[in-house]
Parts: sequence; structure tokens; C-alpha cells
Amino acid sequence: MTPYDFLEAATASIASNSKASEVRRELYAHFLMKVEELVAEGMDSQQAEARALESLGDPREIADGYRPAFAVNPQSHPSRWYLLAALPLIMAAVATVNRSSYAIVWGVLSTALAGMLAPGKAWQQRATGLFHLLREVPLLWVFGLLGGTAAAIGTATGAGENGVVFLLEFLLPWLGFLFYRWREREFAQKRNAFHLTWVVSTAFLVAGGMVYALVHLNVNPAMAYVSAGPVTTIGVLFLPVSMLALSYVWNWAQSTGLRRFSLAVRRQSKVDS
Repeated sequence: MTPYDFLEAATASIASNSKASEVRRELYAHFLMKVEELVAEGMDSQQAEARALESLGDPREIADGYRPAFAVNPQSHPSRWYLLAALPLIMAAVATVNRSSYAIVWGVLSTALAGMLAPGKAWQQRATGLFHLLREVPLLWVFGLLGGTAAAIGTATGAGENGVVFLLEFLLPWLGFLFYRWREREFAQKRNAFHLTWVVSTAFLVAGGMVYALVHLNVNPAMAYVSAGPVTTIGVLFLPVSMLALSYVWNWAQSTGLRRFSLAVRRQSKVDS
């Protein structure tokens, strides 16, 4: 493990980029001091670096130790402003049902809201966070691309009610969404459910729009525009709403399971005592 990988792993639980940078600088200073000490004792530089990293401890345990100190306070986020920011997004989604072109407006607004919900104080930090998100969930945006492609082909060919098309349109994105919710503990930081919804819906709209345009190259643009409604409606309304509902059910199931587990532990402790 390189010093860079060690520092990244040791500060993975710190949501604030500025605080994580401070901790990394402190850990790196201790690392350099240990390396100098070992080299002064006659040890080879490469061996000194490896020994210095070992002396710092397990980076995962360090990250767990920082987690309570730098936990994000839910009250610190102005959720009411996020709710107000979501109102134009909801209006754009409703408008897209009647006019497919409003899907572009929905895409811009959803990206802006995803940036607002990303960690960091500056927009550059938030944009970097969204870029890292796309790298963390490749399966999700691949499923979104497949879903959009299937929706466009199914709408163009009239096979929208086909079971295979439904499987690609909805079931694969749902399974991918639940898979990444299940893997949240392995992420560098916990991702907001809206981020995952934004990834799959945006990928769905991009793929669906491109494939639908290619299929209707020789068709009257007005007719193609009207018939594209099912693709955009799924991308801006049905998929986001259904995935956020799945997220709510997932959170409820997790909280219920934790309560049952804590009750079982208490009962067992009483029996043991």
C-alpha cells in the first residue's frame, strides 16, 4: 500500500473534504517523521516507508476512529432549501409528461440539485464529488443506459408491453439501485439516495434520447417528438419516483432490523446476567 492509498483509506469516513485534508496532512507529517527516524537508524528508505506505514496502524481502524468525531449532523444541512430547490424539478417532470423537450430542463435541474447535495463547500468540490460518484457506480449507469435503450426500442417498435423490455426498463435499474444501497458501507462515504436516482435517470434519458433519434432519422420530426413521450416520462417520473420509494422501503427495513437486533441483544444480556 502506498502512502497515498493509506491516507485516502484512513480518512474515508470524513465527509468534509477540508477536514479530511487536515487529517491527511497530520498523518503524513507523522509518517515523514517516522521515516526520517528509521533512516537515521540506518534502515533503507523503502523499508523505512513500509515500516512507518505499519507503525501508523490499520487505516480502516483509523477511519472508524474518526467517524464519530466527524459525523455529519443532519440538522446542519438546510433540507428546507433542498426541498425548495426540488420544486422546479418536480414542475419540469410534470411538464415533460406533456412535452418531451422539457426532459432537458429536468436533466439540468436534477444535475444542479445533485451538486447541491454533494459534499463540499465550493462547487468545484461538489463537481469532483459527482465525478467520483460516477466512477463508484458503473453498474448503475450501465443499467440506466440499458433501460433507456430498451425503452426507446420498445416505444419505437410497439413492444413496450414485452416482458423483456419491462425487465430492462425497470427491473435492472431497481436491482442496481438496491445493490448500491446494500453496498453503502463499502463506499468512501454514504451516498444520498437522490444521487443514485440521478445517475440511473440521467443515463436512461441520454441513452433513450439518442437511440430514439437514431431509430426515427427518416420519420417526420413532429411525429417522432410526440411519440417519444413514454421514454421521457419513464426517465423523469416513473423511474425516479419508484427508486426513491424503494429507498424509503429499504431504510424502513434496515431500521426495523436494527431495532429487532438491539432488542435481541438486550434480552440475551438479561438472560446472561
